[in-house]
Amino acid sequence: MKTIYTYHFSNRKFTCTIESNEKIIKLQERKAIESLQLLDTLSFDKIQVFKHSIRLYKGNFEIHLRDLDLFVQNKLDQYIPKLYKKLEESIKDYLRMEAKKKQKQNKKLNPQNKIFKVTIGATLMMVLLSSISLKTEDGKINESTSIETDSLNQENSFEENNTFSIPKEDIVETENRIEESNVQMQTTKEMQSPLEEENLSAMQNQENIVYLNYTKTDDLIKKEDASEEYEELANWCGEKWGMSPNLILMQKTQESEGDEENLMQIDWDKWAGEPIRAYNFRDNKYETFLLTNNPTEEQKANCTCITQNDLKNPKTNMSIGCVLLRKSAEYMDYHIMAALQCYNLGPGNMDKIFDKIKEETGQTKEEILSDQTNITFYNYTYVPGEGDPNYLSNVFQFIDEYGDSITFKHLQNGEVVEETLHVYNEERIL
Repeated sequence: MKTIYTYHFSNRKFTCTIESNEKIIKLQERKAIESLQLLDTLSFDKIQVFKHSIRLYKGNFEIHLRDLDLFVQNKLDQYIPKLYKKLEESIKDYLRMEAKKKQKQNKKLNPQNKIFKVTIGATLMMVLLSSISLKTEDGKINESTSIETDSLNQENSFEENNTFSIPKEDIVETENRIEESNVQMQTTKEMQSPLEEENLSAMQNQENIVYLNYTKTDDLIKKEDASEEYEELANWCGEKWGMSPNLILMQKTQESEGDEENLMQIDWDKWAGEPIRAYNFRDNKYETFLLTNNPTEEQKANCTCITQNDLKNPKTNMSIGCVLLRKSAEYMDYHIMAALQCYNLGPGNMDKIFDKIKEETGQTKEEILSDQTNITFYNYTYVPGEGDPNYLSNVFQFIDEYGDSITFKHLQNGEVVEETLHVYNEERIL
């Protein structure tokens, strides 16, 4: 079980939320800062940089620095001067290498050798990179970058007055204050371990985390009745169509609460007459479906034809619902959360949302969809004026536990790729 420390701002207060062994404590203001200072005593195996957050990995120990603009504006970087310096140097090294790659790509892709110069947007990146800029074809950096262990382990020379260390007694005092919390957690020794151990093994199989505004339902009867009756069917569909059964059950419960007439609320008028092709991961082959009430012999030969009466069968309905979700995922570049919203709103309405985002923020559809944890679009679901703007929150109210994972497979260059997300409530951040 990994221990995760998340530093963020909650109601304008600097907060550290700590989770270990499924138990959570929260430190605020002074105590959060004291906990933050401990980071300066560590060297991390890997750092992942996003536009609005940074994640640091050390064995089974993980740090999330969120709300980067506020972090810098409140001068919290002064409490981690050594780590901040190393982070700055590592990002510079990475960007220099990335810039060289982009320049080579530009020469191949742009015959006129037009090279656009861009700077990184967030306040933190401006501080980190000073006047550093990238030359790219599209004028944007990747949503996330990973800096591998070798880059971080390079010895950097620091002036004596720039080094910052925490006296042992201060560490003990901070841990004692954490121990005073009424929340039951690991012992102080166990909590201290990930912060002081110098030779922990590197993190394996890092997974994405999404923060969504949702609350688990209090209507357990509706959730359990809808889930238990269709659990076996969800397992069958999940294996066949490459997604976790809990995702199918949550979506089905939101769509119909177990209504057998149309479990997945399939919009017949929208999909009828259009061949729908999806990959069957159980049998390793593509299948094509056609929603039609009057199939021709030719259509029967080329597709599996589904009538409106067929959709009254729960197995057929749930299976076709998964196929349509895969179709939405294909349109959303296999971004799981965007695919779910697209299932509700449709591709045309999603395009309206991304157009609005680009108009107001400059972020493109491609940039957002390149990062599974980026759900900026969810703040703009009101734009189409139809569908359910709170669809994701309504689906995830039926999750078993905050932070549970959902998975979704897709093919990439002939290989099966499985995306995994842990979905947390924004008020129950790791």
